[in-house]
Amino acid sequence: MKRTTKNLILSAVLSTLAISLNHAATYQWRGATSNVWTLAGNWASGSTNGQTIAAGPAPTNGTYAHRLNINNQASNEAIYTSSQGTTIYNNGAGNRGLVIGSGATATGGGNGTLRITGGTFSTVGSNGGDLIGNNGNTAALILDGGNYIGSSTLGMGLGPVTTATFTIGNGSEATTNAVNFNATTCNVNLNLGTLQLNQFTYQAGACSINFDGGTLKARQNNASFLADFATTNVFIKSNGAIIDSNGFNITIGEPLL
Repeated sequence: MKRTTKNLILSAVLSTLAISLNHAATYQWRGATSNVWTLAGNWASGSTNGQTIAAGPAPTNGTYAHRLNINNQASNEAIYTSSQGTTIYNNGAGNRGLVIGSGATATGGGNGTLRITGGTFSTVGSNGGDLIGNNGNTAALILDGGNYIGSSTLGMGLGPVTTATFTIGNGSEATTNAVNFNATTCNVNLNLGTLQLNQFTYQAGACSINFDGGTLKARQNNASFLADFATTNVFIKSNGAIIDSNGFNITIGEPLL
């Protein structure tokens, strides 16, 4: 009886695990027809850029063990609206939940832009780090009324000849552990939006943080919150800047220009 019971429990666990693994998928935006998220023709399928791609549209307004690739190349950018609700792509330990503008164009990759105009897109649980730009592509994440939450480092580029842009405006909020500069050119634009993070880090590139009415908000004590990186500048434009310590002890070594 005990052996039978153990076998039944093991069988149930394996069945549950199989169901969970089957639900994990990669979706890739192409934007061939329009900006409409729910239109299947805007999504790639089959094998592309060395990955198996599930037929779209990518599911939203729930929690999924998925990864989202944005590679519209010269076609329409992806627009995530309030109709997509609150979505969490928890792709698991060591995996990415969001990758914009990665891979070679010839193999299905290429430039990419994701614009979030409403709702919230989150990758909490995908601690491999989200990525804006790779393989010499131009990539952008634009928060234009919607919100983004990451659970690890948001990579601004990965490799040379890459341009990465992260814009937070129109009352949007972004939350992540860190923003890492690692592109030939990378720009963070705080335009009447809020970026909450633990710190900025730097590996390579000519980068800028541009304040135009936006807020930079700390999430913890950090003596290296914003260090004086050699080829990074912080510019304060006509609408000004708000730097909110949020009650923590932080240090900003970078000159504010």
